[in-house]
Amino acid sequence: MPRPIIFGEIKGIEEGQWFKGRKEMMPTSFHRNWGSGIDGNGKEGTTAIVLLGGYEDDTDLGDEIIYTGAGGNDQNTGKQIADQTWENRGNAGLLKSMNEGLVSLYLFRRQH
Repeated sequence: MPRPIIFGEIKGIEEGQWFKGRKEMMPTSFHRNWGSGIDGNGKEGTTAIVLLGGYEDDTDLGDEIIYTGAGGNDQNTGKQIADQTWENRGNAGLLKSMNEGLVSLYLFRRQH
């Protein structure tokens, strides 16, 4: 049975908490997807994103991020070869969350 998407605070997760990887986040539903950077979809919305530097236009300024979204990368090279679309389930989730004010977005950053 899949873990439910959780909007709002998650018990045991504090603001600014660091994780070694996604495996640590999954049992609490903090981030439920092993391979996707965006945890959510167009039906439910999005609650968490992972910033790992996979897109050259992503910017992490600490208190502000520019997040490119998902899709459009060549699977072999990782280079951006196409525009991203709202048909991508993660991007659709970001759009739904923005449009409906589902703002309890959690963020996981790679430690440097």
